Amino acid sequence: MKKVFLMLFLIVFGMVGCNGQETEATTTEVVYENYVSIVIGDDTHSLGFNHQDDTLFDLIQSSNINLDFEDTEYGPMVSEIGEYQQDEFHWISFTKNSEYAESGLDSIEYQDGDVFQFLENMSTWDQTFTAELNSIDGDLLSFEIGNYEVLINKTTLNSEEFYVGGNYTMTGQPSSITNNEVIFTVSDFTANFEHISIIIGDNTYDLLYEVGTDKSAFELIDDSDIELEYITTQYGPMITRIGDLQQDDFHWLSFMVNDEFASSGLDTLEYHDGDVITFTEEIATWEVNVKAEIIEINQDEIIFQNENQAFIVEVIDLPETVVVGDLVVGFLYNLTGLVDAEASNEIINFIPSSLELNVVTDFTSLYELEVGDVVILQFTVTYIEDSSEFGIEIYAEDINGLSSTEISSSMSYSSATNYIFYTIPSDYDLVVNQTYIGRFIYQINEPSQIPQITLYEQSINGEEIDSVIVE
Repeated sequence: MKKVFLMLFLIVFGMVGCNGQETEATTTEVVYENYVSIVIGDDTHSLGFNHQDDTLFDLIQSSNINLDFEDTEYGPMVSEIGEYQQDEFHWISFTKNSEYAESGLDSIEYQDGDVFQFLENMSTWDQTFTAELNSIDGDLLSFEIGNYEVLINKTTLNSEEFYVGGNYTMTGQPSSITNNEVIFTVSDFTANFEHISIIIGDNTYDLLYEVGTDKSAFELIDDSDIELEYITTQYGPMITRIGDLQQDDFHWLSFMVNDEFASSGLDTLEYHDGDVITFTEEIATWEVNVKAEIIEINQDEIIFQNENQAFIVEVIDLPETVVVGDLVVGFLYNLTGLVDAEASNEIINFIPSSLELNVVTDFTSLYELEVGDVVILQFTVTYIEDSSEFGIEIYAEDINGLSSTEISSSMSYSSATNYIFYTIPSDYDLVVNQTYIGRFIYQINEPSQIPQITLYEQSINGEEIDSVIVE
């Protein structure tokens, strides 16, 4: 980019002679006889010349006017001049003495007093762009093209469904430009993607994919924002949670494709553009095994709860071998049976074929405990130490005769003392050689870091329970 000033000063420097004397410098001022005016927006530039040896393009290029151009077979094409810039929706033209120029800057004739005005014009021919749909506001689709927000009225398009994040190709021309906002009128509008819809409860997710993708339906879901949990099996991934739906003791997850049950897994399913995959939570229709805690015993029903949900067992549905008076709130039980699918209660009705206390009688089962686990433990008191600040500490052995030292060395947390306490609050009156059943939690005593199996008096919901030890 050359820069030329309207007045050129020629400075001639004197040379130092052999005698060491320096001649004085002289300055000659060049005065232009002729001028042309260049108008760009609100700015007017006067460019002087004496002879028309240079083209108008050369005069501008040699001035202090900001100029950028592209070389073409027809000569230089101005892409930027002053404050005007050619872009996706603008082109630059110029007039000579208020009439559109009939030749380019490198060939147009000019003379003293001519006025050349540059104009920034909106593109009026069809152009084709490819862009991603950023948002939908009412009837307006918003795209980002260059430095512009391009708006298209969707009512003018032959489509009813549009997807944010989808890649589209559009052909048309701008109808208006305000600041950096372009209203674009299209003659052709094409989606460069396909999609499947995933319905989970009341939520619908549109998953977009490139035409010809080799991704499975499972991979499309796994790559999306949908919450997904699964386990890997020999038959492929088995989904245990998707969105708000979760597999549990009483439910399993199924899916349908276009309202028909799928005949293959998500990792092998054939899908097509527009397919709808619907996930549902189904009640188990087979006999299930459940480990749960009793949280309430009423006259007609018993309420159990496990880690996932509460459920009801009607007293009349209890096995004949079960006596309600023997059941204890806060204790854990193993149940086997069927879900009553016709029950209208908000929580599940369960009909057990067997119900028994989930009690640890073989202390080797304690080896599998993690800190924080709660167990129902059958133990025989062999010695009592009541001097502990934590309450009564008992030494117990089970029917296999394992001592607390042997037990502690095999449990998940390494004991610094090489034995484990069975800690009972001091207001419990236990008898040596008596066998009890109690609700215990495996915990680490701070700050001494000694592992303990401590009597635990809170239910699964954190509420105080009455019976924690029974004979």
